[in-house]
Amino acid sequence: MVAVVAGANRDNLTCQGRSRSFRAMNKLLILAAALAFTGIAHAGYIDGNDLYDRCSAERGSTKYAYCLGYVTGIVDGSEVASKCIPQDIQLG
Repeated sequence: MVAVVAGANRDNLTCQGRSRSFRAMNKLLILAAALAFTGIAHAGYIDGNDLYDRCSAERGSTKYAYCLGYVTGIVDGSEVASKCIPQDIQLG
């Protein structure tokens, strides 16, 4: 009877070891997938003609939304611009 219990205990340890290795493998796969699907982010500047084109586009369009985001980012990122713009100015 003791041999059966000892054998069952040994099998249980083997299953626990497998479970740990599967968890480690899953973590590695998730990390690899996350790294594989990440894009390269870059900040860029656009010239005045392109900005004018986007800001002159129809409201609600993708170009107009880009203009609002670009100008908002400049204002939010600049201490000087945020102090010079009147408080009653609204986005859009």
